[in-house]
Amino acid sequence: MGSDAFAPAYRVATEKVTRFFGHYELGALEAEVVSCSSEAKGYEAANVLDGNPGTMWHTPWSGNVPRFPHELVVKLPRKEGLTGVILLPRQDGNRNGWIKDVEILLSDDGQSWSNPVAKSTLEPNASLKRLRFQHAGTDQGLSTRYVKVRALSGFDDQPFASLADFGVVRAE
Repeated sequence: MGSDAFAPAYRVATEKVTRFFGHYELGALEAEVVSCSSEAKGYEAANVLDGNPGTMWHTPWSGNVPRFPHELVVKLPRKEGLTGVILLPRQDGNRNGWIKDVEILLSDDGQSWSNPVAKSTLEPNASLKRLRFQHAGTDQGLSTRYVKVRALSGFDDQPFASLADFGVVRAE
């Protein structure tokens, strides 16, 4: 949207957009990746928080390739009410590592985890994926400090996972 090619006929206030889509941040969160089941050199898990869709987390694809599930744990700076997460698949035109089946778990301490609060079979494309938490119908969302992304399977029988960016959907 930051180009001359984007010339909307009408301006829409930020409040109206967030009311429609929810308030979310994608990448560049004040958060940190605290654990990852595996990552390839140069494709570290921290890349999902850098706000740059040109970088990515990717599990190893050669040598002793780990199998599913693949996990990524993000620690938020403080406990927050969340209603979902945003996952952005790799954006370089290559579908290797695109996640097919995924579930999201929450924790207050990074040790004891909830049952999955979201489960989804993702579409095989590079579009942004929004996963809404089950039981997050209240304005406060589900309160948590840690979010675990558990990739359960990939496309084309590939054993690896990748993500360009990760974000959270905050409660209003």
